Amino acid sequence: MRNAAFEASDGFKNSEPPDTLALWPAFAQSLKLLRPGAPRTNPALLMVEIAAIVTTSFLLYAAICKAHHPQSLPYLISLDFWLVLGVLATNFVTVLTRSATAQLPG
Repeated sequence: MRNAAFEASDGFKNSEPPDTLALWPAFAQSLKLLRPGAPRTNPALLMVEIAAIVTTSFLLYAAICKAHHPQSLPYLISLDFWLVLGVLATNFVTVLTRSATAQLPG
């Protein structure tokens, strides 16, 4: 069964790729969303940010006190990397979505 709304909108035939020069301001804006005073509208993103802060504190404790097993340090580093990357990617998509909806007619 075909989707009538998709057929009426001609799908992705006329969609243009995003301008790469317009992506840099969006990336800069996504970094600005990391500041502590930025409003948190997504509760899942807030939990990821809290998890990144907690694991970073565990990482610093493990690096300074050497209280953990030596295997836990690379794990904590990779976990922090992926959490921070996830927060940055979510902020970037949020900025792109806001700018795209602001440009919609009507």
